[in-house]
Amino acid sequence: MKIFKKKLSILYFLLYKINFLLYKYKIKRQFSFKPYIISIGNITVGGTGKTPMIITLSQILSNSNLNHSIVSRGYKRKNNKKIIMQSNKQANQNIEDLGDEPFLLAQKLPLIPIIVGNKKDAINIGFKTFLNNIMIIDDGFQSLEIKKNCDIVLIDLSRKISEYELLPFGLLREPLKNISRAHFIIFTKSNYDQGDANKIEDLVNSQINLKKTHIFKSRLINDLQKYSFETQQFTSKKNMQNKKLIGFCGIAKPLIFNKLVHTYCRKNTLILNFADHYNYGNKDILKIKNKLKEMNGNTILTTMKDFYKIKDLFQGYSIYVIDIQHEIENLNSFKSLLLNKLLET
Repeated sequence: MKIFKKKLSILYFLLYKINFLLYKYKIKRQFSFKPYIISIGNITVGGTGKTPMIITLSQILSNSNLNHSIVSRGYKRKNNKKIIMQSNKQANQNIEDLGDEPFLLAQKLPLIPIIVGNKKDAINIGFKTFLNNIMIIDDGFQSLEIKKNCDIVLIDLSRKISEYELLPFGLLREPLKNISRAHFIIFTKSNYDQGDANKIEDLVNSQINLKKTHIFKSRLINDLQKYSFETQQFTSKKNMQNKKLIGFCGIAKPLIFNKLVHTYCRKNTLILNFADHYNYGNKDILKIKNKLKEMNGNTILTTMKDFYKIKDLFQGYSIYVIDIQHEIENLNSFKSLLLNKLLET
């Protein structure tokens, strides 16, 4: 199986290289845009924490009085053709049309326009509609058709060094040397090191020019919150040790979530992991409810992204949510470098 995957990795590399050369020699067109384009991306498949980093970046820009919009393709949304513009002025927020990550962004950043659809078209429509001179592109590092002013790439330190191989042998979307395109690299989840963090840092640093690429680290911090159907608000909680509960999530890398579930509730806990961006069906909800009945429990614990998919299906149950954020080390330095780069153009 390893030999087969290695051969597939070679094929994957050849296909990637052909596509890369088509852009390099301008056979495929790269598009420039009037707004300043900031990309938040990664070089591996999923799970680096792009959505909470977009929230952090958006808050930095807002606190600096810099108007901006966010563009996302809305992965796995049901409405694939229509571009949806969504802001605090629109009431028709629909998670199925927007996709789970754009929907979460809209809840967390109600004053910020979220444009969902083909990235190139969304940038143009967003600029014409909102006249914002800054666009944050979700998952844009591999979007070679878009000329970006600032590429921010997230590297997950909670992974194993063996995963930094090309797909499907590893999790790399493209050769690691291409990380040199990044203007900023942020090593995420530094507090969830499985033992290979230093090796990953050394490997990445060997591929970049440290004089041109700015390096930062971030910790993953979390907040346990309880949702109230009456007030439709969240309240922070310290723990839920005496609850009989089911924790479940549909995210790319559930290991950290699973650990946090046991941190907040050490006993009487069942954990269910679903696929990333999972759309819960009636059978899934019924399964969870039946399991709770068997446990004589009434409490569920999930992620904020999953919460918005399932909350209306658990009326009468206690719902707890783990909300995560990035805590960037040397945050003031990151802000200063980022804002200075914005002023370059």
